Amino acid sequence: MPRLPYNFFSRRPGMLRSIDDAAQLGIPVLGSISEFEPRPGARLPGDEYPEALEAYCRLTDVVRLPEFHLRGRTIVVTSAVAGAGKSTVAKNLATLLARGGSKAILVDANVNRIARRRPGDGTSSSGFAGLLTNQLIRPGNALVHTMDLRLKLLPAGSITGTTDGLLQSSRLPRVVDGLRELADYVIFDVAAVADDLPYLTRLADVTLIVLRAGDTKRKDATRAVATLRDASAGLMGTVLNRAPVVITAPAAVAMTSPVEEAAELRGAPVRPLEIAVDELLADLQGSLSLIRGLRQIGSPGETTLEEKETTLVTMDRQHIRNQV
Repeated sequence: MPRLPYNFFSRRPGMLRSIDDAAQLGIPVLGSISEFEPRPGARLPGDEYPEALEAYCRLTDVVRLPEFHLRGRTIVVTSAVAGAGKSTVAKNLATLLARGGSKAILVDANVNRIARRRPGDGTSSSGFAGLLTNQLIRPGNALVHTMDLRLKLLPAGSITGTTDGLLQSSRLPRVVDGLRELADYVIFDVAAVADDLPYLTRLADVTLIVLRAGDTKRKDATRAVATLRDASAGLMGTVLNRAPVVITAPAAVAMTSPVEEAAELRGAPVRPLEIAVDELLADLQGSLSLIRGLRQIGSPGETTLEEKETTLVTMDRQHIRNQV
């Protein structure tokens, strides 16, 4: 299926299109990530997408802020509806936190990705599902190492039977606490807001909602925010994903004179142009005072030294203004 341009979606009624639209949900908008095509085998945008990469770095800086770090070590990343790009946001957030020196665990807590097996196949549950079904005792034994020693993964795993009510498991609080002890940050990549999600959001420190520009309906986003608020979830904010790149006109550049440029290079405070000219003329007057001490009256018909001084000052004033 051919990809449709963003302008097509922007014309669909009732969609969240911009940061201003997302801000009307009543919670902070923590970032606006422009659309990009990741390189093969990578999730983070490359240098050819500087706006998207910078947006992810700013989002990571927000998470590291003291007010969030003290109460935001476990973060649930969800969305109002499927297809908003929450898994990409969760993976890139965990990756950048690890690259910044923090120990991070990315948990695939999306029950829709848990493999289901037939009873009696002889294989025990694994991953996140195995921890919730009490077949795995220690969370550390279920973690998968990555190329970055500070980043570990907890896959969704597999389970025998249905996944209904899995996120309501009595072991969930113990699993969340156990993961919190193993890392600085634990990122839970979960499914879109559903009935069984609020229990996990209450156990986690904060929740981040990913919205897709031009594709997430305003009513769906409003319903998701209301559901999480009713569950007493700590709403951290929203991220507007696949947002259009806004190109703003360059601001008017103030012209600076050589005097101002030189002052900036020297680290000296920049003074107004008129003051700089007057100070230069004051120095010139001081030099001319020496001439006045040797002033002599010229022969009749000749220009006196005072007249020459006045003419010189006028010429120098005009020359200095032209230079500056």
